[in-house]
Amino acid sequence: MKRTLIAAVAALAALSCSAGASAQAAQQNRNQQQRIQQGVRSGELNRSEARYLRQENRHITRLKNYYRRDGYYTARERRDIRMREQRLSRQIYRMKHNYRQR
Repeated sequence: MKRTLIAAVAALAALSCSAGASAQAAQQNRNQQQRIQQGVRSGELNRSEARYLRQENRHITRLKNYYRRDGYYTARERRDIRMREQRLSRQIYRMKHNYRQR
């Protein structure tokens, strides 16, 4: 009985952690999309820059779905996604602040 209860609590804790992590990842994806949209509206990004950034964002989302498809989302895969998202964030900043005339 005690082992069953502990296993149930552990499983519930694992599910709540993964749900929080996926919600955080979804929020980060929305934030990056909003940053790209804001850059287009303000004129800091031209169409080709925005297209490239959106394409990279879609690629990361597809790769994340591919990693999760087998049911195991390893630490290495999470690190790879995190590094790609950070790189995209830096690219958004650099393209928005490259002082090109639009």
